[in-house]
Amino acid sequence: MTNLYQNIGGKKTIDIIVDNFYNILSNDNRVNHLLNDIDLESQKIRTFLFLTKSMREKVTYNQPLSNKYITPDKLTEEELAVFEEVWINVLLEMDLTILLPLVRQGIAVSKCLKKRLESND
Repeated sequence: MTNLYQNIGGKKTIDIIVDNFYNILSNDNRVNHLLNDIDLESQKIRTFLFLTKSMREKVTYNQPLSNKYITPDKLTEEELAVFEEVWINVLLEMDLTILLPLVRQGIAVSKCLKKRLESND
């Protein structure tokens, strides 16, 4: 029995999605400054792990990851909107709209986390 992860092409497809996402972000003047002070490879691995686990695929990663990464709670509403827009565009271009609910859920969780952290300040 195959799952969503396997149906879309597994690791190879997720790698392409993640690469496309960060390539577009790096060329988007609204948010590309966010990539200046992070470890992009570590960021990509974190995104890969998030997407893979969101599809209920077992994945382990035992290498240390850099602490220089983007946390959604640090993004402004406008930046989050750009991230969502780019995710949607990448998935549409790749004909992977089946993944849109996962991405939208991730954005919604990020917005809730941001609001919760702001209310604790």
